[in-house]
Amino acid sequence: SDAANKFYADLFGWKIDSSNPMNYGIVDTDSAGEGIGGGISKPPDGSGPYTAFYVNVDDLQAKLDQAEKLGAKVVMPAMQVPDGWSLDESGKALVRTVKFKDFSEAFAFLTRVALHAEKVDHHPEFTSVWNRVDFRLTSHDAGGVTERDLQLAEAISRLV
Repeated sequence: SDAANKFYADLFGWKIDSSNPMNYGIVDTDSAGEGIGGGISKPPDGSGPYTAFYVNVDDLQAKLDQAEKLGAKVVMPAMQVPDGWSLDESGKALVRTVKFKDFSEAFAFLTRVALHAEKVDHHPEFTSVWNRVDFRLTSHDAGGVTERDLQLAEAISRLV
């Protein structure tokens, strides 16, 4: 939409061309070959009233403040993702894979994680296949990552 194009142009300095038959905004970031352009379109039907995307900026808080001045609403506070972890595709969970020498080491590690999780009453989603353990941390009642998930991720990292 014209409003979205203006918003992103004002916020990031992007040039957006929507003059194409698919009404898809082609983004020119004017990055002089340093980055990639992209596109903006409406989210798919049924995907919710929001769209998540990632942009690298020098000063996150300044950009968030500017976005709010332009009419945006921050729906999730900025957070530092712990080392070794990343956000899943939805942006609503922390994920990490840990590999061990063998099944016994992986199982012993999961036992340590289980004891800690019981102590803090916050339990990770995980799968274990032989020497690999995959974690997914999210707070279902909050609909995404909370401080409890960040703390559990840090604790799991210390147990590795």
